[in-house]
Order: sequence, then C-alpha cells, then structure tokens
Amino acid sequence: MKARTLGCCRDPRDHYVLHYGRLETGTVFHLAVIAREDGFNTISNGYVMKPNGICEAITNCNLDLILFMDAKELPTDYIIRFETECDSYQLECHIDSVHQFLLEKEGREVEVLQRFTVFTLNGTHGRGTNELTFRNCCTTLSSSSQTELLPPSVVVTPVPSSACQSMLTLSLSDPFCCLVHLTGGKGSQLARLQTLATKRFTVPAGFCVTTCALDQHVKANDQLALALGDLQSAWQQTEHTANIGRLHQRVEECFLQSQMQSQLRETICADYVQLLPPNSLVAVRSSAVGEDSEDSSAAGQMATYLNVNGIASVLEHVLKCWASLYTYQAVQYRRQHGQPVMCGMAVVVQLMVPSGKSGVLFTADPITGNPKSILINATYGLGENVVSGQVTPDTVELEKKSDQSMCIKAVTLCSTAADSATKQTEGKAYGCLTYDEVMILANIGQEIESLFGSAVDIEWAEEGGRFYVLQARPVTTLCTETDDELLHELDTALATDKEWLTTCNIGEMMPGALTPLSQSVFAQAIEEALQNIHVSWGLLPSSATPTMKNLGVYSGCCFINLHTMSNTYENNVLISSKKVNELGLCGKVLDDLTWEMIKEHNGQASLWRRMNNGLKVIQYLWSGRHRLDELESLLLTFDLERKSSATEMYTTISESLSFYYYAWDTHMLFSAKSGMWSSTLVSVLCRNVDDLTTDMSSDMSLLLSACSGVVSADVPSALERLADIIVCENGVESCRAFVNCNPEEALNWLHSTDCSAANLCFQQFLDKHGHRCLREAEFAVKPWGADPSKLMPPLQTLVQHRIDAQSHDIHVSCGSSVQSCGNGLLDSRLSVGAVEEGIHWTETQKLENQDDEFDQIFAKLKIKLSWMKRKFIKWMLPKCREAVRQREKGKSLAVKMSDHFRQAYLHLGKLLVAEEYLPGDDLIFFLTHYEISQLLAGSNSLVTKAIRRKKLYPSQMDARYPVFNIGTPQPVSSRKAEATTGSLHMQGMPVSQGTVEGRARVVLDVKDAVNIQAGEILITQCTDVGWSPYFTLIGGLVTELGGLLSHGAVVAREYGVPCVASVTEATVAIRTGDVVRLNGSRGTLTRISGTDM
Repeated sequence: MKARTLGCCRDPRDHYVLHYGRLETGTVFHLAVIAREDGFNTISNGYVMKPNGICEAITNCNLDLILFMDAKELPTDYIIRFETECDSYQLECHIDSVHQFLLEKEGREVEVLQRFTVFTLNGTHGRGTNELTFRNCCTTLSSSSQTELLPPSVVVTPVPSSACQSMLTLSLSDPFCCLVHLTGGKGSQLARLQTLATKRFTVPAGFCVTTCALDQHVKANDQLALALGDLQSAWQQTEHTANIGRLHQRVEECFLQSQMQSQLRETICADYVQLLPPNSLVAVRSSAVGEDSEDSSAAGQMATYLNVNGIASVLEHVLKCWASLYTYQAVQYRRQHGQPVMCGMAVVVQLMVPSGKSGVLFTADPITGNPKSILINATYGLGENVVSGQVTPDTVELEKKSDQSMCIKAVTLCSTAADSATKQTEGKAYGCLTYDEVMILANIGQEIESLFGSAVDIEWAEEGGRFYVLQARPVTTLCTETDDELLHELDTALATDKEWLTTCNIGEMMPGALTPLSQSVFAQAIEEALQNIHVSWGLLPSSATPTMKNLGVYSGCCFINLHTMSNTYENNVLISSKKVNELGLCGKVLDDLTWEMIKEHNGQASLWRRMNNGLKVIQYLWSGRHRLDELESLLLTFDLERKSSATEMYTTISESLSFYYYAWDTHMLFSAKSGMWSSTLVSVLCRNVDDLTTDMSSDMSLLLSACSGVVSADVPSALERLADIIVCENGVESCRAFVNCNPEEALNWLHSTDCSAANLCFQQFLDKHGHRCLREAEFAVKPWGADPSKLMPPLQTLVQHRIDAQSHDIHVSCGSSVQSCGNGLLDSRLSVGAVEEGIHWTETQKLENQDDEFDQIFAKLKIKLSWMKRKFIKWMLPKCREAVRQREKGKSLAVKMSDHFRQAYLHLGKLLVAEEYLPGDDLIFFLTHYEISQLLAGSNSLVTKAIRRKKLYPSQMDARYPVFNIGTPQPVSSRKAEATTGSLHMQGMPVSQGTVEGRARVVLDVKDAVNIQAGEILITQCTDVGWSPYFTLIGGLVTELGGLLSHGAVVAREYGVPCVASVTEATVAIRTGDVVRLNGSRGTLTRISGTDM
C-alpha cells in the first residue's frame, strides 16, 4: 500500500524512500525502501500491478538509501533496478517539483518531502511521487509552507433527559440553546452566532420555545396525539391512503384548536417581557430538528411570521408554527430526506430589525461550489423579499486571494434605488451598498464560515450603520452531486483509455441499465464468477482481485472488458485461440484489437506456464458436474426468513449472499464450459484460424441444430399449448373477447373463466417458469410469477393467430394427446404439461439412430471432414449439446435464486418504509447493498440520492451504446432518422439454418412485440427469455448482437426458425414492412426491392 493511504505518514522513527507511479499503459508500481533506527538492514518492498489487476511482488531492489540521507543534496535524476516474481525492471526517475511539510509525533520532528516525478519504466512513460522522511531534522521550511492545525471541534456537554423536560424556553444567549435537539436547526445556529457576535455584527435578541414544549403540548392534548398517530401510521404504509390530505388537515386543526398549558404560557410570557423591549415587533420562526443542516435546508417548508405584535399574537403564532411541521409538503420533504414523520420542533421568537438594507451572503458560490468566491445579494428593506424571490437584488461577487485578501470581481445592479454608477473603486456605491459595507460583510462571512467549519448561507440586515445576522446555515448545494456525477458515480474504473469494451453477450443477458442495488450484487457476482474461472485456469492468484476488471458498468449498463478477457488467449493458455474466442463471444474476429495491445495489457506467459494453464483448462472442462444437482436441491428448500425489523432483515440477506454468489458462479461455470466445447468444435472444423468463414459458422449452426431439451426453449411451446387449450375450451367468440382485453382484464378472464384446464396449465407454467422474464437478473423487475399480466400480450397474440387460422377443428396438443374438438370442453383426462411420450429406444437403437443423424449432418456440411475428424466430432458433439442444456438450466436456477433475493429485498424495502427510513419501498433498488447499511446507520442524505437516481434511471434505460467501445463508453447521440431505401444486402453470422422471405418487423422494445404478426421476420438488437413467447409466431430472426450460443440462436434452432446474428445496424437499415429475404445458412439479410408479398 502507499505510505499515505490512511492519511498519515509512516512511523516517524523510520527513514524511508518511496516511489509510487502510474504509467501510460495503466500499470501501477509502488517501491519502498525503509531503514529502522535500531540498526537493522534496509527493507525493500512493493509491487507492480498490471492493467488487468494482477500484482507482482517486488523481490529485489538495488536502491541505495545512503543517496537520500542528506536533504540538501538529493539526487534529481537517477535509475533504480528491481525484480519481481516474473520480470526485471529499470525505473528512470526525473524530479519535477518538490513539496515539503513538517509532522510532529511524540516530541519528534519529522520533515517530509514529496517530489513529483516523471518515471520511465522499461521504456514506458508515467508520472507519480517520490516521498522521503528525515527524522529530528533542523527545520528549513518557511512559516508559510507549514501546515496550520485546525482548532479543536466544539464539544457540547450532554444534558440529562430529566433536565431537558424542564427547559420549555431558552434565551439565545443560554449555552444550552446551542443543542440542536432542544432548539432545532435555526435556534441552535442563532445561539452559536451569539457567541461569535463582535463589533462587526449583532444577533437580534430573542428566545426559543424548545422541542420539549412541543412534546408536552402533544401529550396534554389527547385528540392531537391521536391525530398525529393516525398520520404517522398512514405514512408508514408503502402505498399512501387516499385520505392522507384529510389527515394532515385534521392535525392542523387540532393544533390550532388546542390549548397551551398554563406553565408553558407563563414561561413564554416571562421570556417575552424580560428579553425583548416593550411593544416591539418580533419574528416567530419554525426551527425543526434536522433543518438548516448540511444534508437538508428545509427552506420554506415550515412557517415563518414577521412583524408579530403582542404576547397573545406570539402564542397564537407558536401554535401555527407547530402546525406547519405536519403539513403535507413538510412531511413529504422530510420523508424524501430520510427523516421521520414525527419530528421535534422549536420556535424562535426574535426581535425584528427595521432594516434599511438587507440580503443574503454566500461564502462560496452556491451554483458552482467555488470556495474562492463570495456572493452578496443586497436590496433595500427586508431581506425576506430576497429570500422569497419577490425582488431581484444587487449582486456583488468577491474573490478570495491566497494571501487571505479579497477583491471585488463583478457587480450586477438590480435594486430600484441603486446608484447607476458601476465603477469598481473605493468609496463608490455598489448598488445599495458602499465599498466599505461590501468588505465588512465579506469579513463577517469569513468569521462565520470559520465558526461553522464550512461554507455558509447568511441572512443579514443593516440599520443605522450596524449589521445584524438574522440566520446562518450551511450551503447544502456544495456537496450535491450533479446529474452527470450521479449517472457515473458507480462506474467501473479503467486502467487506460485504450481498453476495449463490448456489449456482446452481456448485452443479451442484461440489456438496458442496472439499478444500483443490482449493480452492487448481481454485477459483482458475475465479476467474481469470471475471476474464479481465471483462477481455475491459473491466470490469477488463488484469491480474486476486489476490483471489477472483466465486467465493466458504465451509467448502469454492462460491458465486457475485452482487454481483460484476452488474458485467456494463447498468450497465457497454449490451447486457446484469440480468433476462435472472439468469434464465440462477439460473433466476429477483431483484427483491430492487436496482439501488441493484448500483451501490453496482460503480458506474455512462458511456454511452460502456457502449457500448464492449458492442462488446467482441460481439467476445468470435466469439473463441477455435480454443481447443477446441488443447486437444484438447494433451491427446493431455500428460503430467506422474513424478519420483523429492517436491521435484522438486512443482516439475514447479507449473511445469505454467499448462496446468491454460488448460484451465479454455477451458471458461469457451465456457461464457460459451453463456450469451451463450442470453441473446441470450431477448432476441429477449421484447419487453421484463417478458415473462420461464413461456411464454418453455418456448419456450426447445423451441428448444434438438434440440441433439444433446452429449458428456455420450453417457454414458447408451453404458451402454444396454453393458447390451444384456451381456444378449444372457450370457442372463437369468447376468445375474441379475451384478445380484446387489456392485460389485467385478460388475466382476470383467464382466472375467472370456466376453462379449468387452461387455468391449470397456466399455473403449471408459472410454477416452472414464473421466476423468469425480460431482464430477469434485475432486482427491480417483476418476474412473470409476480406479475402474470406480462404474459397476456404474447398469449393474446397466439390466441388471435389461432382464431385467424381456423374457426372449426382445432388440434390441441396437450401432454401426450392430440385431441380434436369444436366448442366443447376438453376431456377431463387431459394431462397438462405431461412428459411427451414417444418411441422407447434401446441403447443400441439410440446409438444407431445417432449415427444416422450424424451421417445426415455430415452430408450437409460445407467443410469437408476427414474420417478422423468425423469420429472426433461424433464423440464431442453430444457433449457440446449437453453443455448448452446445462448452461441454460444453470441460468434458470440462478435466476430462481435471484428471485428469492428480490423478494427479500422488497420485504426489506417495506420494513424501511414502516420504520421511516424510506418514503417508498421501491427506492431500495436505487441504493447499493452497502448503502442500505449506511442508511440504517443514520445516513439520511442517501434518501435524496436514491430519489434522484430513480428520476435519472429512465434516461439510463434509453441510452444506447456502440457494440464496441474504446475507453469509457459514450452513448450514441441518436439513431438514423430514417432507414435506407432500395435494395440492400447485409452480412452477419449464420446461427440457425433455413431461408425465408417475408415482411420485416423491427422491434426495439419487447413491449412493442405484441404487434408481431405470424410469419414476420423479427429484427431486433438482441433477445433473452422475455422474447421466447414470440418464437412460435415469427418466420425468421435477425439480431444485431449474439453468436452461435446466444439465447436467440439456441431457441431459433430448437424451433427451426432461420436466424442470423451480429448484423450490424440491422434495426436502422431495415424498416417495418420491408420485404426481406433471410438466409440462415449463409448469414445474409437482403431487402427485396419492388416485391409485393
């Protein structure tokens, strides 16, 4: 680790020299040489971290510490040679600039030098620091360069709760008035300002009616307490009741009709008489606990009354301030900032200042956050006009200089009585202020900023040459992230801007953007699973790196880092192939991603290590056979216990996340094995990597075409059976009513109708596939089981197709039966979802039948195979097909595990609402898993962040990225306005055999898939299981992403649908309604000009 990682230097007893740098290639190095004062030899340590995250420990170094003992004669150009476990390095150092400072510890004075350095490591340039320490040195630093110690924080002595109860009012000059829980945000800050009041400014006299007074008042009024209890219960529901506005009105009425206890009235009257001049006008201001803080200002949320005259009016307005604490807008504001419904409030009663001038002062720019700027808004009369926006004030901007002086930078004159002169010289007017008044205000701001320790927003007034500070609070906008920062705060870091990222594969698995919760759990699980694969292949140490390197997330969208994934190529694994792997992952060979780029990022392993890694890969192919059975058995009884408190539920989820990681690790295990078997098959088909042609892809799709039993391919056939049963049981006219319903009505129709067989079939479908849906790994998305209405549009389309096809004899295949019926009911012996019966083959017959199948396939192959290759493919092809089945089953099981955690997180969200941590249960999806623990620990600012993330999420979902990105991905600004016209020929990867001509249907969102008509050729970016219901309708499929093992390819081959993948910009070039020819054997898509079909 770097010496200053924790914000402090090493033990001052040590003398050390440290070099820390980063190179242009993304490589990071750390080299330290330490000498102990006890006389032991010097100790060298450090590491070199490659861009892919792999660390090499430094084992030897020739740095001589004697060269760095004299602070006055340090070398500025020198060379260090060192070795790691894998390589030798030469580090050339050139000192650029020097920074010095002093530290003191246990009476020892330590001088620390940080020298900014230009490095060259083995010919690659970079920059970094060289840090040195000198113990018990004579100080050579100027006083201006020494670090000043900040004053200690103010320590407030806690007050016993029994004593608090008797504090019904407190003078602003009372030390206890500084306690926020007694006097709220505004009152406590005015009390602190009283302690700072100087000749420059005054704080108007006044007192606070404390939060204890409000508590006692509520307890003394039963109707008020009951109304507040009902209001709190209503807000603790995840869905607010329709009469919540009436509950707020009832609370307000109860406050205004309530009677103050005599003790409280007398105490307020006594302070009013003692602390304020007779017949004076006062301001009565709300001062809630939590307002005017760094996290939330609550400006304008609760009442403030000016020019209040007389004690009777003061008492009345105190009740009005209390009532304003529970208006809808005030409660909604608190809930959106993570604060409870029931909140403490004090009321400030303060002398009004008959100001001639007033305004607001910011000690930092509230828009840009620039701490070197001071902004003063000023106008004639009351400052309330400025705060409320009723008038446009004069604005004076000052700039703070390094020598603590200030100068006027700009002036904008708007006040009606302002001098028209704008010349910026001493003695001239700056609107309603003079130069001297501007500088006095600026110095007041500096003093108050020092008291608060951060930039402040100050309300001020001036009367008779005296300045008054009416209020001061932290500037809450300084630490507020911009929208762009929120969009990218969880992005994965890149080692360099040269890394390649792609949406291939992962864009099919998880299209669109992840919510922060899914990003922190699902994306991390996939990353760890990928790293585990690298560990198993000998490419990473025994423990995976904590940073994301294989999977990148940018603005919520997932990408695969091709530079890191290339660590599995032949530069590290002897039996691997760059071109074959790229073809399997991306559907094309990436010639522009050169070997030089890959080796620069990952290095080059020795021949012996590459051979060893190759053996580990072969061993990996035969590993983990039991994992699917274990996961399936686990899911039979797996359940996350529902706890009654949010903290307990969070703990339960956290302790169980290992099961979630295990499930996705299992899926990725079989996904990797499926890809490896496929790559091996490609290698057998091709004599060399230059033979990776369209014919090879076509032959691969033919070899994999008979891969039956894929679990995701059961979805279309199951819905087809259900559509047959609906039409058969209910008849054409009744089914037309079903087709014309909206999804919710259609679902009710299906449940309420007399067709018991259809209802049973639907329930069995949900039992088997209810955990699945589009974007099924996203926690915020409801699966089919939680929202069955999502299945109604494709089911209605299937039923409509059957109505259009025929209205009489409908052949329904249910289980093992094919029954013909008109409008009558199905036979009660119907077995929905039964296992299909067929011919029972003996083992010998199975082998003979398999040989016949292979002979037929070999006869259709475009690539001629030798006898030896045919034998090898016959042995390997069943394993390739089985690997595809295992991959799809593993994904289904992982998604089922994910659904358990989705339900658990949703339950946690409801608990967070009930316990007043969140205003809505769906906000839990916009917090990371770790942030939820911070929220439970009291970090209320996360609520505002979650709300803002939720608002930005639709823009993340709408963003579209290029398939391949170099450096940080940038969304495509806009797609082409219109598709091209005339004839067109496009080339892709053939993944499912067959040729079809028909009308094109371009669909970018599965919600629009309901418009698909039977026989149309679907053209989309990619598909996942959410598209499966439409596969029995379409005549062909074209995707912009994908390859031989993508979801669309697997399901298309199962149903004999011609399919071409990796057709770049197909959704832009083709329009819905174009007549196209799709050749799944050659991988072509052709628009037919002038053809009317």
